Amino acid sequence: MDYDKDIKIGYFVASVVLSTNPCWLFSLVVMSQQTTAKVLTVRNGDNTSAPIILKVYASLYDNPVIVFNQPIYFNKGLYLEFGTNIAAVTVQYKPEY
Repeated sequence: MDYDKDIKIGYFVASVVLSTNPCWLFSLVVMSQQTTAKVLTVRNGDNTSAPIILKVYASLYDNPVIVFNQPIYFNKGLYLEFGTNIAAVTVQYKPEY
């Protein structure tokens, strides 16, 4: 099997700029801090005022695993904004150089 060596995986415990360049998002695993509702905001850019592309809401005892059939393209960068009760997020993404 041929794998793309530029696909990165990251584990993050706080809001983070994954890329300031365009990139592709392949998957997310959202882990909760508590057994209450949680939200993760995924933005097209490098800060909290960048446009929202995706919000991941999860209910009590739910730790979403999201694998996109087609990766999502972020033309201005990729920012993960941790909201209520997010403990960590594991992400697969591919920055464009």
